[in-house]
Amino acid sequence: MASIPNHLLAELKERVDIVAVIEKHVGLKRSGKHFKGLCPFHQEKTPSFYVDPHRKSFKCFGCGEWGDAIDFVQRVEGKSFPEAVRTLAIGVGLRMPEQSDAQLAQAEQAQNQRDQAYALNRLAAELYREILLEGAEGESGRAYQEARGIDPEQSERFRLGYAPAPTEAGWDRLAREIQTKKLSVELAIELGLVARSERTGKLFDRFRGRLMFPIVSSGGAVLGFSGRVLPRFESDGEGDKAPKYINSPESLLYKKSNTLFGLHAAVQNIRNKRRAILVEGNVDVVAMHQRGYEETVAPLGTALTAPQCEKLARFAQQVVLCFDGDRAGA
Repeated sequence: MASIPNHLLAELKERVDIVAVIEKHVGLKRSGKHFKGLCPFHQEKTPSFYVDPHRKSFKCFGCGEWGDAIDFVQRVEGKSFPEAVRTLAIGVGLRMPEQSDAQLAQAEQAQNQRDQAYALNRLAAELYREILLEGAEGESGRAYQEARGIDPEQSERFRLGYAPAPTEAGWDRLAREIQTKKLSVELAIELGLVARSERTGKLFDRFRGRLMFPIVSSGGAVLGFSGRVLPRFESDGEGDKAPKYINSPESLLYKKSNTLFGLHAAVQNIRNKRRAILVEGNVDVVAMHQRGYEETVAPLGTALTAPQCEKLARFAQQVVLCFDGDRAGA
């Protein structure tokens, strides 16, 4: 990006709704003239994170973090200053020096589609979580979570959920919810949340009978999902075995080689300890956090990539590899 003139930065800060920016990552409630919520930069149970919409600033009275919307996007999403400025500028329709009007319009259209995709993933994560926590259709998921030794605190931290099997909730539990909320079915298909039957044209859920692990960015946005089939649903009754894991396809939100599982839960501990631990699987990450190693993350898939290492380097000075001692681990 070309050098950004001070008057454009001033205009950007004036146009940006800092409450709307921060609400994408933090649940905020009005408190007098301010808004407050749980700080995204350290773990706390009582809100000490305040947003001032008039001064367009935030401050945490627990850990001392403070700044404006640009600072927030840099820290919570691990972006550089130019990247944070570009992200916010697109959101408010402000053209940066290297952008033409056509490029700005194209960027706004792309951002609108990304916002819709985030809304779909957020809906899915909330539904899966609700099913896991309560109701008869989530009983199998709760039993499996307990059998794997995952405690309620870690389940909440990693936003675990359950995608019910057809015998528990039909083939289209999520698809019906997406249609009820009038969200884009075609975009949901692109994101790998639902699929359309070639024979009947009807929608069906892609994840069924699986403990769901949302893949969450360092800033808290749901990028995709990884679903682990429950043992009782591994066979379809006709001799075919279901894949152990089904993951979201690559999309406008999710790029496997750029993403680390568990980063949203680990990022502040990585910052504090200047160290990250890399393990292989999702359940391994949860187990490590449960035992106090809260700086643990995992690559998604069978390879550790350069972009994943570069992302970790933004937060950590040291990385400890703790892969399995087999050929794949080597």
